[in-house]
Amino acid sequence: MDRIKANDYYVQGQNAFHNGEYVKSGIYLRKAASLGLREALLFMAQNADVLNNKGVLADKQGNRELANQYYRYAIDLMPEDDDALLNLALNYKNEGRLQEAIDLCVRAMKISPERYMSYAIIGDVFYRIGDLDKAVEWYKLAYKYGDQEIGQWLINNGYNID
Repeated sequence: MDRIKANDYYVQGQNAFHNGEYVKSGIYLRKAASLGLREALLFMAQNADVLNNKGVLADKQGNRELANQYYRYAIDLMPEDDDALLNLALNYKNEGRLQEAIDLCVRAMKISPERYMSYAIIGDVFYRIGDLDKAVEWYKLAYKYGDQEIGQWLINNGYNID
């Protein structure tokens, strides 16, 4: 019975996805996955990646609005997609939507605490608003998780990175 119900949710999730209803699709697919249908998680992950990659392409083509739309679609489908969260956060930071950028980074940190990009973006936000002390705190965390470029910036500007 659970397998039948899971398959039903899976089909509903796929249909919702193909109709552009990404939130609805994610809900159905998570229900299918919770009933043991592994294919549902795979579908979510693969298609969230596709949407995120379309966002990256739109960004490279200079269409930030379209890029943000694709990143939000990826997040709607799979809220745990830290790539889309961070790509959207980066764009929000660049657009001056600073608190939204921080909020997205915090969400990404809960999913992948070792990704330095979350810390670097938050550091950039504080740098942008002129709070150098907080920026340096966040930059040190970014360095701790592997951002060598920020580590070099810290050293070049006389900050201790230990």
